[in-house]
Amino acid sequence: MIRTNRNRALALTAAGVALAAVTAGPAAASTSFAGKTIHIVVNFAAGGPADGFIRHFVPYLSDRIPGKPTVVVENRTGAAGRIGANYIYNVAPADGTAIGFLVAVAAQDIVGGKNVKFDSTKFRWLGAVPQTQVLLGHKSLGVTDGMRLADTKQPIVFGTTGKSSNNALTTGLFLELIGVGFKQVTGYRGQAGTIQALRLGEVNFTDAGISIYLPNRESWRKEALFGAVAQRGLLQLDGSFTRHPTMPDLPTMAEIIAARSPGRLKTPEFNAIRALVGTTGVQFPLVLPPKAGKETAAALARAVAETFGDAKVRADAKRRFKYEYDFLDGVQSQAFVERLFADYRADPRVPKVVQRMLK
Repeated sequence: MIRTNRNRALALTAAGVALAAVTAGPAAASTSFAGKTIHIVVNFAAGGPADGFIRHFVPYLSDRIPGKPTVVVENRTGAAGRIGANYIYNVAPADGTAIGFLVAVAAQDIVGGKNVKFDSTKFRWLGAVPQTQVLLGHKSLGVTDGMRLADTKQPIVFGTTGKSSNNALTTGLFLELIGVGFKQVTGYRGQAGTIQALRLGEVNFTDAGISIYLPNRESWRKEALFGAVAQRGLLQLDGSFTRHPTMPDLPTMAEIIAARSPGRLKTPEFNAIRALVGTTGVQFPLVLPPKAGKETAAALARAVAETFGDAKVRADAKRRFKYEYDFLDGVQSQAFVERLFADYRADPRVPKVVQRMLK
């Protein structure tokens, strides 16, 4: 997989702007959206972390798209994000006036199902912001270090939005591989709902994206009801995991599995974890429908790369979200997704593990 640590991300950002400028060419340079309205279609609800994230960038992006069109955010929610993804893939206009901000679209593709009517590798990728997740444990577990999670004397009650979510599958497989039994409680509305359930003691274990965790980390520490015990980590080019640079003291799930049951690192179950965690390498993506023209895609990819690579934009985002985001440009994010799914499908046992967890 493509490496996504902070130093590389900064280099990728600069390279991405240059690459987008080169690949755009004269035809893309002449593309203009003057007088048009571009809809950024978010596949999750207004007011959520993903929605708030992309809305922060809209004014900057509008200034960089050729012709400076009006850019508005449109929320198409439902089916854990699949309705918005299906719309961009199958229905949205291909002229660049509909851009998908399709959170977790690669994970939805891996999970599959009758309501998945898209192929992640066939979108025209404009860029993506990687994310990772942290695992949160209630103080009642008596565990502050994920390396000792399997030693808890309390039954783990894991709160999640639904059994088919990336979080439910990944964390469920992780607990299984370290030999911890758990009960899963589903149906919460977003991670805000599961965190509130953790606070109230309805569950004693859940997870949160870093876009939620990092801005709240200090206040949660003072609250002292729950805290992070592990992180998913970042998937690297060689298939290994590294700690996110903002959380250098928090062990990855792979480290905990290696310490507890090293032989399980060679199982299809662990490879399923690798694929599911890998999808968060493009967790916050900007994409066009597959039928969008190359010139249109190139012009918008350049605008996206310039926006997310701008030093002022990065500084403003860091002040607001309390962390420095990574970024993959359109070419890099497209390559990431294609490699991710090639690896996932190489061993037929791995998709079967995901389907087993769903059942």
